[in-house]
Amino acid sequence: MKCDFSVLRKEMQQIMNDYGGVLRSEQGMKKAIERITEIYDTLAASYCPGRAYIETLNLAALSAEILEAALARKESVGAHYRED
Repeated sequence: MKCDFSVLRKEMQQIMNDYGGVLRSEQGMKKAIERITEIYDTLAASYCPGRAYIETLNLAALSAEILEAALARKESVGAHYRED
């Protein structure tokens, strides 16, 4: 794996914006969890020394946790709204 993580970071940012933002749906969050998990697994299976690698790995882990928690919460809470 090349040690440039900007593409993965942008993809995770877009996924979280599309499926983990204010308006959420079960289908969208499941799709997002699947892709974020693929990204995390790819990163975890490789290693590139440096801060960017660790930060990107942590972003993937945190994104997955946020989506899992949002998926488990069926009701709309605060500013977040479930479409389904």
